[in-house]
Amino acid sequence: MMSKLPKVLGSLPKENYRQLLYHEKVFCSSYLMNTRNVHQQKKMTQRINNSAHTMAVIENNIKLSNNLNIRKFANTTEAPQPVKKFGILRKILKISFGSILALLTTGGLLIAKKVYEDEEDPVSPENMTAPSNRSDINKEWVEFMLTNYENRQKPGTKVTVNTFDVGDATQKGDGYAGEHIKLLVNATIQNDADKEQSGVIYDKEYNLFVKLLNPHPIMQQMMKYNKSDLNELLLYSDIMEDFQKFQASRTNENVCMNTPNFIYGKWTNKQFVLVLENMKPHGYGQNPKENSLNLHQAKLGLEQIARLHAVSHAYNKETNLLDKYPSYDISALQELFVVVGYERLLDACILYLKGKEGNEDLVKKMSSTKSKVVKKAGHEDLFNDSKIKCLIHGDCWNNNFLFKADFDENGHEIFTNSEKMLVLDFQVLHWGTPMFDLCMYIYTNTTAQFRKDHLEEILFYYHSTFTDILTKLNFEEPSWTYEQFKSEYDRVFPWYLQFGLNSAMIHSDAMKEMTLGKSDPGPSGPMWTKIKAAAAKLVIPLILHPVICELTMGDILNPMIKELLEDKTRPFCDRMLEIILEAEENGIFDESRY
Repeated sequence: MMSKLPKVLGSLPKENYRQLLYHEKVFCSSYLMNTRNVHQQKKMTQRINNSAHTMAVIENNIKLSNNLNIRKFANTTEAPQPVKKFGILRKILKISFGSILALLTTGGLLIAKKVYEDEEDPVSPENMTAPSNRSDINKEWVEFMLTNYENRQKPGTKVTVNTFDVGDATQKGDGYAGEHIKLLVNATIQNDADKEQSGVIYDKEYNLFVKLLNPHPIMQQMMKYNKSDLNELLLYSDIMEDFQKFQASRTNENVCMNTPNFIYGKWTNKQFVLVLENMKPHGYGQNPKENSLNLHQAKLGLEQIARLHAVSHAYNKETNLLDKYPSYDISALQELFVVVGYERLLDACILYLKGKEGNEDLVKKMSSTKSKVVKKAGHEDLFNDSKIKCLIHGDCWNNNFLFKADFDENGHEIFTNSEKMLVLDFQVLHWGTPMFDLCMYIYTNTTAQFRKDHLEEILFYYHSTFTDILTKLNFEEPSWTYEQFKSEYDRVFPWYLQFGLNSAMIHSDAMKEMTLGKSDPGPSGPMWTKIKAAAAKLVIPLILHPVICELTMGDILNPMIKELLEDKTRPFCDRMLEIILEAEENGIFDESRY
């Protein structure tokens, strides 16, 4: 049944009043972020709530009258196409000239531009501007950055750069967002403040990994809105030091997670740079993402995850972590991590199964329960009703782990028997339930056959590692027995399937072509940089609306869905089928579970 719309909107075509409400919400959100007037804050909040309610009515009506494209496609043999009536979304995401004009009509761009100019960061010799792209990396900045690092080790150290070379640290298809740079430096070091080393001059080589602000305006503002870059920098610059001191006060053993060495970092309103030691010259590398982890590798990773969870949980008992680092509370966004795009993927899987004989009963079960699976996956109880709360990595897939390499008889690197591992990429680090990391790690990095053979073993290994670390830190969780832990793990079963499907997509050709915002679209120049940044700032609250997230994810998933239905990329399609059949065997599509 169609819901009634406010009279003021009732006579407008659906597309017109939907866009009108979008602009209303964008304008109010921008104003709310940038005003300190309490009365105006309340007024704008009420306007946002009103527009959100009306938006929900509109989307419900549109959904009832026009089924989503993937559902229409269920009775055809062609690949699903992007929903054309939402073409405005693609224009907004590309910061096209048309979308800028549309935003200008709301008046919100003027507010954002003013705020952008007011946010200019102070610059001084002691506070040098971070490079925004590789061409900004110059000798002066490299000397400043390395002097900062060396003086943390030995005050009074002077660094003079002799040569430096800039190159690519990652490639298209690696699955990383933003610009990653390899920086090789030869420098002369002198420390006159150290009496023992006074007058000693020597050369030093640096092999560094540099992560810069994402060049795409939308991605820049998204990272800022979610504090992703800040949270990653804080982990390296502050939290690991806090954890080391906390550990030293309680045990002589090292129980902290292993990470690359931190060199330098900066985060402000408009700047971000993170410099780490490049660990590849030390023999570390990535397990090929096409290869699932073996039992030894899986345990190595679970040990590092358990260290992060246990140490942060114990630390929080003594020092409230969210009071000290409030940016790690992203509870308002956590549902989006598992729900967005989930049902669309299940629809595609159903369609894929229809093209294969002998799956009629499974298709019927999936069609009946898919919405319930998605609803259960996003239920707040799965995130909140956990005995243990801790810092969770949030992105536990293959490329975020570095293994210490061995070498085969031909001198080639192999990682199957590695004894050491480092964890990296903490942009999704946040406070939550350890089950999120555990499910993602297991279902993203192992096969269905591996889980059938070893699931109980690796779950027990994680739990025993976690409890052993707490014991070493003189903390205990007597009520978090293995049975209690296993009960919590069993309760988040809808996440198994979602993370499993995500892992299958790593093997798709379409995924290999993704760039994740590695370029700045549209016209360039100082003025356009400000305009695009201002427009992006206005658009972000809109993009994070669940409806818009779903549509955006639809555009991202369409090439992979098309590839699945063509049934040509064997590693991808076979893995998808494997995940679906495993879910059926585990009873995820049984009505009785809902």
